Amino acid sequence: MRRALGTDRTMSLLSLTSTTSLFDMPPGTMCRVDGVSLDAEHAARMAGLGVSVGQKVRLVRASDPTVVQVYGARIGIAPSIARRIQVTPDSLPPAGIA
Repeated sequence: MRRALGTDRTMSLLSLTSTTSLFDMPPGTMCRVDGVSLDAEHAARMAGLGVSVGQKVRLVRASDPTVVQVYGARIGIAPSIARRIQVTPDSLPPAGIA
């Protein structure tokens, strides 16, 4: 079940320091990709778009499609794929963004 993090600004960065799925981050969060649990074809496609281990991405919107910003470009990906991309947050969005 998807957590409604965007409406709960009481969540702190400390409570998000463990790895979680990209889809479960609050919109606006800058994250580091820690793992991609996809088949080889999808993993290669994500890497080609810049979503690979070690890369920083920003979640713009977690819906269908899930929108992330990487290398200054926004890309849309299926929620089923976003749920299989493991990230650790670097920073939460400013209040009013999520």
